[in-house]
Amino acid sequence: MLGAVNRRACLLAAALAASLSLADRSALAAGIKSVSIDAASVRVGAVAEARIDLDQAYDNPFDPEQIVVDATLERPGGGTLAIPGFWTQSVARSLEQGREKLALQGDPHFAIRFLPTAAGLHRLTITARDKSGTATSAPLVIDARAGATSGFVHVDPRDPMSLSLDDGTPYVAIGANVDWSGDPSGSYDIDSYYGAMQAAGMNWTRLWMTAFGEGWTIEWGASHASGYYHGLGRYSLQVAARLDHVFEQAQASGLRIQLVLWQHSQLECPQWSSWSDNPYNAANGGPAKSSAEFFTHPESLRLSRQKLRYLAARYSAFPSLLAWEVMNEMEGVQAPGDLVIGWCDDRARELRKLDPYRHLMTTSYMTRPGMGKLHAFESSAYDLTQAHNYWGSSAVSIPADAAALRKLGKPMILGEYGLDAEGKLEEQDPNGYHLWEASWVALASGFGSGAMSWWWDTYLRPKDLFKTQLAMARVAAAVDLRGLHEPLPEDVIVTDAAGESLNLFGRLGKDRMLLLVRHPESYWKTANAKGMPEVSGAYVVLPGPPAVLWKARFFDSWTGAVVQTSAVQSDDRGIMQVVVPRFTGAIVIELQAQPPQIVGATGGCSIGRRGAGLAGLFVALVGAWLVVSRKRLKP
Repeated sequence: MLGAVNRRACLLAAALAASLSLADRSALAAGIKSVSIDAASVRVGAVAEARIDLDQAYDNPFDPEQIVVDATLERPGGGTLAIPGFWTQSVARSLEQGREKLALQGDPHFAIRFLPTAAGLHRLTITARDKSGTATSAPLVIDARAGATSGFVHVDPRDPMSLSLDDGTPYVAIGANVDWSGDPSGSYDIDSYYGAMQAAGMNWTRLWMTAFGEGWTIEWGASHASGYYHGLGRYSLQVAARLDHVFEQAQASGLRIQLVLWQHSQLECPQWSSWSDNPYNAANGGPAKSSAEFFTHPESLRLSRQKLRYLAARYSAFPSLLAWEVMNEMEGVQAPGDLVIGWCDDRARELRKLDPYRHLMTTSYMTRPGMGKLHAFESSAYDLTQAHNYWGSSAVSIPADAAALRKLGKPMILGEYGLDAEGKLEEQDPNGYHLWEASWVALASGFGSGAMSWWWDTYLRPKDLFKTQLAMARVAAAVDLRGLHEPLPEDVIVTDAAGESLNLFGRLGKDRMLLLVRHPESYWKTANAKGMPEVSGAYVVLPGPPAVLWKARFFDSWTGAVVQTSAVQSDDRGIMQVVVPRFTGAIVIELQAQPPQIVGATGGCSIGRRGAGLAGLFVALVGAWLVVSRKRLKP
């Protein structure tokens, strides 16, 4: 055994010496001058980067029609990844008189980013292709050291309506939008937000690739106040490095970013349009005379594909990248709807081919799903659906959105939420009750997320309201929501001690359910005027399979703590009564059917023949119950 280990070490040392020494040669192959990597920095779960220097220069190294650098990564245990390369340069980040300064340093070069997901030998082969031909490097052998990683977020392999990490941990999105910073401190300001979000137990946020503030997109006109932009097809390496930092900070803070690649307000739209500044606008020397031409002009299409390649190459290795969102609220653009939807669908499919780690793909509508906006999400290009919800009563509009999206059979998140679209009503709720309320309703109605507030800079941070999601984050970590996608039947009774009806929201699975019991006056406006009402003597009467023992866990919706655990027995008719402990505003209940406990023949007592028979019939009974419950909803 020791001899085998020594032989492997010798072979590894020889391979590393041979591959790393290639960087000292005048040329690996025609066009490739050197390939190098700091092997000591490569470990499982950490983003690794190889540097590629070519032996000639190009007018625009971002343009794949001039030069393409790609890599093939052979992983230990078999399997390969095709990884696109990107043009980059070191950037020094500093804060000077309140403004983030990003200074280019060293020589620009091509790079390959990848994430080792297993310890052991990796072989990296580089190809460079220009109009004169293709060059291929000798393989660079890299030994990834052991490390911890939970991997990327994907659709759960056993539940197509849920998300999970590669290590099997379920993922429920709890967070808020922090889509850009308008502060001159740029990413330093984002650091502050992410610290507050981490303290609140959050794991999700969005980031728009926008020209707002100091700039959060890689491509814009040279007139931008930051001085970091160079026009179409020539990307800002300073802003690209700023996004690198944001992804790294998100990783350190336990957050995953939904990256929005385009936004409707960059084009012609009724409000907040920046089309007059957009470099794609023909008035600014671009190819498109209108928003419609942005989606159809051959040069616009070429540049959009070029941008996707760069984004996939530079950012796909970050585990903190949750999803690509092709366009924010795409029907807000003044262009034919089918044209915009088709363009977004094409971009999603192109990006899917470029992304070696196959991150989640989504887009978004301005109109709520409950009002019929679903068409785009029916496409196989998207594996994550989302709702943006403003103005409606959360107790009505959120369940309606959940019911509409549920029909598509995909994971769904509530990506934007607000009392209104201008942030004025939020000021009437200094305690953030509406976010607490809407998030619990969303989770209990079937969303794989809370309700993500839009007002991060004018409301959440000034009033210290990220904390409204902490209890939900704790409950989501304690309760596995996978498989809970059936709505509650309507014939459920929920009352307090005085016989007054309470609100009930819930989601069912084969042998589990999650319920939210809420006093009607815990509505944000009433709660701010009178305080959150206390409820005692409440109970829930539910139909279910007969003669089943259930375990009930009751969670405080303000702290996320378990306040009581008890047993609930359904009777021979399948009716069970759940007695609810005293609560304020709302309480979360998890009910899980318990398998019969058969006592061995050495002593003790048995549950009897009916219990033993239940073990064999349980799954069928629950399935029949769900079918019957659904039929009760039909006229």
